[in-house]
Amino acid sequence: NVRQTASGMEMTELYANRDSVESQVQTALSEQFARFGYIIENVLVDEPQPSVEVRDAFNKVIASKRLMEAARNEAEAARIKLVGAAQAEAESKKLQGEGMAQMRTAVARGLEEAMQTMQKAGLSSEVAIQFLT
Repeated sequence: NVRQTASGMEMTELYANRDSVESQVQTALSEQFARFGYIIENVLVDEPQPSVEVRDAFNKVIASKRLMEAARNEAEAARIKLVGAAQAEAESKKLQGEGMAQMRTAVARGLEEAMQTMQKAGLSSEVAIQFLT
């Protein structure tokens, strides 16, 4: 009968393989009713209706899968935010470092120019260094 054939299938299989279920049930019924002179020409499995318990369990499985997928999506979104923030911080520190290097280069050039100017004015290197420090 239908219950015996369908009991070994999952709900999704039952819906997807209705033709197979119909064929198996028709074969089983044909054998049983042939003894009484009946011929089963066709069996129609229209809408499989599982018990309330099976339906509730199936719905819980689907809900659980969706919750797991939502949790994965939230975790991935959090990871993307963290990676983005870390990349932004790294870029900021890189730019700060480049700015500091440029500032130090400019200060060194300024000191060099000041030293040359003082030496041209006739000050000794020692006096110029004392003046700059």
